[in-house]
Amino acid sequence: MAVGKGLAEGMAVDLLPEWIGDRIVVSLADDRVRRNRMKSYLPANGIAAARFFDASAPGSADVRALYDDDKVRRYPSCFRCNRLRCANDACNNVLIPPQVANFASFLRVWQHICETQLITLVMEDDICVHPWFEAGMAWLDAGLAKGRIDFSPDLPRLIRLGWALNDDHEQAGSFQLREITRMSNCMHILTPAYAQKMLERFEGVDTTSDIYLHKNAARPGETMTLFPPLASELSWSTGQIPSRIHPKEKHSVYLRSIGAEKDAQENDRLIATHFKHIYYRPLLITGHPRSGTGYAAGLCQQLGLDVGHENDGQDGVSSWMMAVEADENPWAGHPVAKSRKAFHCDLMIQLVRDPRTAIPSIIRENRHAPKSLAFRRTHILSHTGVDIVENRTEMETACLSLCLWAGIIRLQHPGFVSRLEDKPEILSRFLERSGYPVKKVTRFDTTRINAGKRYQGCVYPKPDLTGADWSGLTIDVVELLDDYCKTYGYARITPMNEDAGRT
Repeated sequence: MAVGKGLAEGMAVDLLPEWIGDRIVVSLADDRVRRNRMKSYLPANGIAAARFFDASAPGSADVRALYDDDKVRRYPSCFRCNRLRCANDACNNVLIPPQVANFASFLRVWQHICETQLITLVMEDDICVHPWFEAGMAWLDAGLAKGRIDFSPDLPRLIRLGWALNDDHEQAGSFQLREITRMSNCMHILTPAYAQKMLERFEGVDTTSDIYLHKNAARPGETMTLFPPLASELSWSTGQIPSRIHPKEKHSVYLRSIGAEKDAQENDRLIATHFKHIYYRPLLITGHPRSGTGYAAGLCQQLGLDVGHENDGQDGVSSWMMAVEADENPWAGHPVAKSRKAFHCDLMIQLVRDPRTAIPSIIRENRHAPKSLAFRRTHILSHTGVDIVENRTEMETACLSLCLWAGIIRLQHPGFVSRLEDKPEILSRFLERSGYPVKKVTRFDTTRINAGKRYQGCVYPKPDLTGADWSGLTIDVVELLDDYCKTYGYARITPMNEDAGRT
């Protein structure tokens, strides 16, 4: 059932006026911490006979239907400012599943109110009422009785009662209703007619539920806001309760203030991997490690394009880790390069390298950068079902990694493939044809970046591969190498001569 039983039985004091016919608390069914708090908190503060309304989870059928029916606004362009690139990199510019689930919950709340035809007090499950809550409710009741407030069920009306802590929450002077917008999902009263209007005006989830309910879908004269507010909430304002949408630093601060360091560290981890902002940069350059992402970034810099190597650049990012959608890239030097999930570009360029020179470098990388190998192993297994390490020689692992990583990128339809061995003028001409403002370069600096890469401060030699090493590869690896070479215009590896692997 969407609406459950009352939170407490036999409550002697109820501070709500009789014309409020229903009281519901929007809450996820599995959130025992919040629900247990509300069961005692609301009755103790004069809100009796409230019932839980089971909120939608991100995986709920109604949420999936919104996505399947193309009712959810997706990036590109910020749903708040409608720009590709927000002025504030901390802006939540993309609707994430918990936000869509929250909107779906309120759609169901409005449908429920239309069915009951009762004026309803809607609350979220982390509210905190102020000491003047009783006085505020009495003031509203008197205003309705004297005809100062018109809140008939058949009129579309909403009164905002609570929102995030700010200067509004200071009790100064008398109560008043004003036509000023506040995001008041945590506590508000609405009529069945207003709920009906919310459903009729709904075309899709193109913003958050609070912006829709209290701003975008509201019409002049339909909504009022009570000052001072009667309630705030704990997840956004104080951090005493963790947010179920965006993990917040305030919660870490609160946890540390009560000595819960381990829990604070876990919340810090959630914040670090949380996805709420998509960064836009025109270019993404990616490939396999040791295939020239640093070199390509350097060429772009010579051409006058600000492309960062595993870091932010105003024109783009060059990073082998951005080939896949990891929660967090281990060597990202800036949030822009931290996750492909949070990155949008106009053009992706794939870098490739001749296996004859790439494989020795990759073997060295795998030996001395175990995190790099583990990262690729995890994502290749996820994408292809192939474990590149188990029951494989280190040379087979390197070959599988090179070929399968390239295949993952190829499936993303890159706009251009740049071979490490090609002259830089080829890349320059392509970028110029694509409309990028490249500078004329008379002579490129083609020094290979990271050619003598240090691992934990040491430079290690690359293995000197022989024809016998290449001939010892299993047939499945040979076939992948052949396909790689054919795809990217390299001479076939097999049959190999005795000096094929030497560089």
